[in-house]
Order: sequence, then structure tokens, then C-alpha cells
Amino acid sequence: MSIKVWPFLVSRNRMLDYRTVVAPDFICNAGIAKLLARVAEGNLTERGCAIRRRIEGSDAGDFTIVFRVVYAREKHINPNGGNEVLKDSFGREIDLLEGVVFKEVGEIDVKEVELEKAHKLLTKSFKNFWGWKEPHSAIPSEAFSLELNTPSSSLKIEDLSPLKVNVPKVIRESIPRPKPTNCPLKPGFIPVKILFFTTVALILGFWLFTLLGNTGEKFGENPKGNTGTVIVYTTLEKKIEFKNQKSQVSLTDLLGKFPNSAIFLSGSLKVRESKDIKLPARSKEKQTITLSENKLEMKYQPFNQAIAKLLEENVSDGTVTATIIQPDPNGIPPRLCFDWS
Repeated sequence: MSIKVWPFLVSRNRMLDYRTVVAPDFICNAGIAKLLARVAEGNLTERGCAIRRRIEGSDAGDFTIVFRVVYAREKHINPNGGNEVLKDSFGREIDLLEGVVFKEVGEIDVKEVELEKAHKLLTKSFKNFWGWKEPHSAIPSEAFSLELNTPSSSLKIEDLSPLKVNVPKVIRESIPRPKPTNCPLKPGFIPVKILFFTTVALILGFWLFTLLGNTGEKFGENPKGNTGTVIVYTTLEKKIEFKNQKSQVSLTDLLGKFPNSAIFLSGSLKVRESKDIKLPARSKEKQTITLSENKLEMKYQPFNQAIAKLLEENVSDGTVTATIIQPDPNGIPPRLCFDWS
């Protein structure tokens, strides 16, 4: 007996942070390839071990992922390369989160040989990804057959908590129709009047909704969820001050406290040696980071480990504001609703 499984890969390269590199074709077709980068997580796995997670309620249906976390090595991008671990532009070691996806939600017995087969199928895609300088859509993968009840030894599985993706419902406005009447009416008068007042009501409602929906909350206050027709999230702001080359807030702790949030930095900082600083590539028009005469300025710059390291090693004084967009407890993480890459 056999089932179909699809290879998938999450990784980063010298320029781009972790993202879904390869995803099953049915997940790509559903437009949720980025979901894999959010649900595949964990530390390096030992040989013979793997991680498993169930995903329920996605636009691609229910499915399960089984994967391992290994180092990306020189031989993965160069046939004549060795076992040297690949690193990004900040000197951080790069991991490969690679494995298989199957549509059933259960405990199917995946063997080491299947993960090795997926690894070989993914090597070419990772080699292509290594040359990317700008984000691209995930590369779709095709299914291969996984044979069940084979004599090969089973993997030692670590199960992560299942993830239920709650897709928000679209709110539809219904315009009330006038009740029929026996009184003679002037032709065209009542429909035009109803249309006029309905239009005014919709405009005022939209204006009020936008005004309330864009209200940010400060730390220490009771945050209010911003609700729309597609997403539900909460916005927080936090000041981060640097004095005498030290931050009053641990940047690493800030990332750890909001693991499923989108964080952006805005502000102006003084740096020590500007000539030796390498700035990350700008990915969006409204996201900027510039350096001039030992002054580092940022506007809506995505906050990640690379930026945290840059600030901790180079900033001497200044203040930045961290805008933190948190998901609703029962909603979709903001990184799935928008393209934050």
C-alpha cells in the first residue's frame, strides 16, 4: 500500500531570510505556500529523528508535514563542495527544514529513506534559491509514492502542537429593500431617495470603520483588535532606547516574546563605524533603511535576527519605535494575511 507525498523546503540564503522555497503544487495553487514557513520550526534533528505537525482548516484542506532540520552545506550548491556549513551575509549558519507533506491528518509511518528521497529532489531547487536576491514565489513540487509497511526502521517522531487555521468570513452588507405599499408613488422618487441615503450610510460607515480600525495601542493599555473583512489583528508600539552602546530592551527577547507577529522599526540612531556596516536589501517601497555620516535611519524596516544583530553591534545612541502587529488568538498570523517579506 502506498500514499502520495510532496516534498517541501524552508530555508534562507545570503540575502533573504527564512521563507518557503518549495511547496506542494496543491498548496501553491491554493495560494498559501507561506504557511509552511510559519508551521515548520524546530532545532537541528539528529539522524533517525523527525518532526511532525498537523495543519487543519487551510484553503488547501487538512494536511500533515513530517520534516527534519539539518545544516545547509557547500555540497548542496556545488557538486564538488564539501561539508562546510553555509552562512548568510551576517555569518549565521543556515538550516534546511526539509520533508514531506501528505493530505491525510494522521500518524503515517515515514521512514528515513523517504526523507532522503525528498532531500535529493529538493537539492536542485535549493541551488537555484541560493542565487536569489529578491523574493520569488515558492517552487511547486510534484508528489511521489511513499510505500507503507516497509521493513525499514521507523523515525523517532517529535509532534508539534496541531495548527488550526481559522479563515475569517467575509462580511457582506445587505441593502434593505422598501416594503411594497398600496399607496400610489411618484415614479422613481422612492428608489432614488433610498439609494441616496444608503450610499451616504455606507460612506459614513466605511469612514468610521477605517478611523477605528487604524487606531494603534500603546504598551500598558488594553489593546483593541482591528477587525476587517479579511483579517483580525492587534497593533502595539514600543520605544527602544540605546544609551552608551547598550539597548534598554533586549532585542532577542523582543523577538521571542512575539514569535507570530510582524515587527517593524522606525527611527534614527547613531552608529560607531558606518563604513563597515552592511545594510540589508530594501524589499518594499515604503520600507527604508539608510546610513549617512554615522546616522542610521529606518522607516517600517522589518525586524528580524539580522537587524537585531546589526543594532546590537553598531548602534551607540538613539531611539526607535517598534510597531508590533499581533494576530488575534483565533485568527491568522499577520504574516499570512500580508506579504511582509
